[in-house]
Amino acid sequence: MRGKRDGLSVTFRNYTGETWIRLIIQSATWRVGGVLLAILLAWLMTGNLLLGLEFGLVYNTVRFFTYLIHQRLWQYVGWGTKRTSETTDR
Repeated sequence: MRGKRDGLSVTFRNYTGETWIRLIIQSATWRVGGVLLAILLAWLMTGNLLLGLEFGLVYNTVRFFTYLIHQRLWQYVGWGTKRTSETTDR
């Protein structure tokens, strides 16, 4: 991938043609929705807004770190990857 300068940032395009900033914003909005949903469900189940907030924030913080660990562990799995002898820059 080649970076292209546009102002103060460098944009990279992934395999779908989306910029990385779009991917980051898209992921962030997905997570915000997940946090709000967890808070809402915990609030509805307990009837306590504070407990719902605590659960939603703690639950999603734990999920964030377990996802990072999960991703790091997958770096050691060779299945489904292509090995090349040289790096290509497109």
